[in-house]
Amino acid sequence: MTKLRNNIIKKVELSLFLIIVLSLVIFVLYPFICMIIKSVHINGVFNLSNYKLIFQKYNQNIINSLYVGIMTAILCAFLSVAITIFISIQNSVIRTISTLIILIALVSPPFVSSLSYIILYGRRGMITYDLLKLSLNPYNEYGIILMQAISFVPLNVIYLLSIVDRIDRSIINSAIDVGASGKRVLRDIILPMLKSGILVILILTFVRSICDFATPTIVGGRYSTFSSEIYLQIIGFSDLEKTAAMNVILMIPSIIMFFIYLHNIKKIDSKIISRTINTERLKLKKLGIDKIILYTFSIGYLIIVFLQYFVIFFYSVFKKSYGKYVFTTEYINRFFNYDFTSLVRSIIYAIIVSIICQMMALILTYIRRNNKSFKIDLLNLIIMIPFMIPGTYFGISYILAFNKAPLKLTNTAAIVILNIVFKQLPITTKMFEGAFLQIPKELDNSCLDLGGSNYNIILDCIIPKIKSTFTSVFIYNFNSAMTTAGSILFLISPGRKLAIFDLFDSIYIGEYHEACILSAMIIIIVVLISAITKVLEKIK
Repeated sequence: MTKLRNNIIKKVELSLFLIIVLSLVIFVLYPFICMIIKSVHINGVFNLSNYKLIFQKYNQNIINSLYVGIMTAILCAFLSVAITIFISIQNSVIRTISTLIILIALVSPPFVSSLSYIILYGRRGMITYDLLKLSLNPYNEYGIILMQAISFVPLNVIYLLSIVDRIDRSIINSAIDVGASGKRVLRDIILPMLKSGILVILILTFVRSICDFATPTIVGGRYSTFSSEIYLQIIGFSDLEKTAAMNVILMIPSIIMFFIYLHNIKKIDSKIISRTINTERLKLKKLGIDKIILYTFSIGYLIIVFLQYFVIFFYSVFKKSYGKYVFTTEYINRFFNYDFTSLVRSIIYAIIVSIICQMMALILTYIRRNNKSFKIDLLNLIIMIPFMIPGTYFGISYILAFNKAPLKLTNTAAIVILNIVFKQLPITTKMFEGAFLQIPKELDNSCLDLGGSNYNIILDCIIPKIKSTFTSVFIYNFNSAMTTAGSILFLISPGRKLAIFDLFDSIYIGEYHEACILSAMIIIIVVLISAITKVLEKIK
């Protein structure tokens, strides 16, 4: 009976694996190829004139993107390292508060930084104009660099903290015992161990910066980047051939950086001495000037982030009247007259995406773990394509791939959900792979030796071990689906708008109070769902 059940399970596993591989070919590889083909065809004829036109007409936009990307990466990496060390040397209370601020910034909508920037530091900003009596122009390349750096720091800090927490404390303690100061430990031990990790966040930040169209569109003013020009071409002119070529050009540095990232991510393992998570804080004394630098930039950043979220809620219930801010329920009342359809739709889509993406990643990871023949490098590459390429590339490629029979999906909910699922699948898969690495194969063999089946292995050995990962993956997918914008911007039909694009429209047309109310609601929903999920995890 057990043998029959195992045979059935193996056949089911094979069927599910083939279905997932087929879906990857259809919804990842096929759109990717469609974009490349479209970029070299004009009216059905092979033609490279679009590429020539782009390099002639938009060379300044390309230079602008590279400049902003490099400066953002440098500033963001510096802040990320400083904040990571700052959090690591604090006591549990300060570390918890700092980490909480970072996590809130991590799950917020992508346009909140730009919205707060305009309200706080704009021509009539609360700080620049009301407090300092200055009238500054915030719409320039410096605004883009600052806002992108602030927005990208949280993810980088979480990543670097995971490395610092795995550094063997005995090495640091040994150095301190022989008389090394905290300054020397930081510079000679900790920072060299973070070298590959810092390079990784430099690469990821650069790619995210050059692919970001929202921040340059909102705060860039006349300073136009290549990604914001792509947005203009598709929204304003619907020029798919030119847009396809522009996206292919934007994809090239992204893919190059991705492979450099893969090369360096492997080096990190050799830098980490301890495989176990160590939450003991770094006890670094006598940091000298380094302490001043760490505290100044870290506390400054945390205050800026706190002000960003404070002003979102403040601006929702206060308005300026005769030079003073007065409490009002006007915007709350107006919000309750808001059509909640897009907000409800966003929540439904996010839940569906979370469930589908989680199940696909879990099945794929489990099957590949138990069958070495399924560990195909080409399959890994296909899975990672949505992570490698710009969001606009992946979004527009769906328009090109699924706008006609037999898979006509444009103007449907399915095309939006599928796009988000496969965009998030690479990270979700990596999260499950990390969890499965903690489950020794000997546990499976022990279960079989005791008369259990593959069904018992799944139910009794694997699921209990990855319960917390289920929660983390669901929260990640829900949060990402609620706040994603780049890849699905061009797939949303007028009758199926999502809350994140209502927010973008409000900021774009200058309705800042309404944008703050909607931002606050999205943040509250994301935090609430995350909290509920965490509570459910603890229920046995």
